[in-house]
Amino acid sequence: MSDFRRAIRLGRLLRQEDVVVINDLVGLACVHLGARGLYQRAVADGDLELALLASVVIGEVAPQRLRTAEKITATDLSDSIVDAGRSALLEAAASAPDRRFRCEAIVGLNTVRWLGTPEEGERAFELLDALASDDDAVVAANAIWSRDTEMTPEQLAIWEAPKR
Repeated sequence: MSDFRRAIRLGRLLRQEDVVVINDLVGLACVHLGARGLYQRAVADGDLELALLASVVIGEVAPQRLRTAEKITATDLSDSIVDAGRSALLEAAASAPDRRFRCEAIVGLNTVRWLGTPEEGERAFELLDALASDDDAVVAANAIWSRDTEMTPEQLAIWEAPKR
């Protein structure tokens, strides 16, 4: 039981870090696995109260994972590089409530700088420049990196349309 509780605590710590999305997803997986283990052990021991509590936690994992997927999909560059609109990416970088989603969008703005239209590249650079002085040191550091780092031809090639 203590291992299951440790897995849940680790998951909560990873989710609280709030810098990169992968930590959120790994944290959710830890919470899910720990809660499943608690549930199975509680049922085997006849502790129905703990089993009920664990089932509530298990039930919350899928909506949380869906929320993360929704936020990431809204700012996914695979569509926005080709399509005209980038407002979702700009809005997420400027004001997403979770730092991890702001940082993901900020890194995406670097790609827009190099592959977007000149106007889009300029808007991305202006926002990155403004975010470089953000009160949140992590957001500011990510913005500075995205503003000042040139993408390599290999990185840019990922976004090119496949040649037929």
